[in-house]
Amino acid sequence: MSKKDTKKKNPLISSLSDNIHKKWNYTDDKVGVELKKPPVCPICSTEEDKAHMVMRWVKNEIVYKGSNYEPVEVAFKVAYKCPMCAWVAYFFVPCDHIYWTKILMIRKNVTLYYPPLEVWSSEDKKIAEQLESLGYFGGRGDL
Repeated sequence: MSKKDTKKKNPLISSLSDNIHKKWNYTDDKVGVELKKPPVCPICSTEEDKAHMVMRWVKNEIVYKGSNYEPVEVAFKVAYKCPMCAWVAYFFVPCDHIYWTKILMIRKNVTLYYPPLEVWSSEDKKIAEQLESLGYFGGRGDL
């Protein structure tokens, strides 16, 4: 028997890996990873009206350990944002080094990727309305 055969798998790591694959798609494109179902905003969702969040950006991350900053693993840091209330949720999605490098090469060594913003086309208008409701005025050239 070789050392490989006698080495036991850590059940916590294997169950974590299974759970990640149940919730996340590995897309093999510039995005890299995305949730299978978009998250629901915990701030502005109600039972009748579910406010779904959209992906805002994805970044290739290296996770470090200890005070001497030893690289431990690679992951994707994913930000989802609610278009209604602007609440943001961050997720770290671990992956193997080969896939992480593959996505980095697809992006031409740019670690941060922003998906197209068709959902956010009216973001400036919403921000202006939120600021005006708080008492701010001007700033849009209409003084």
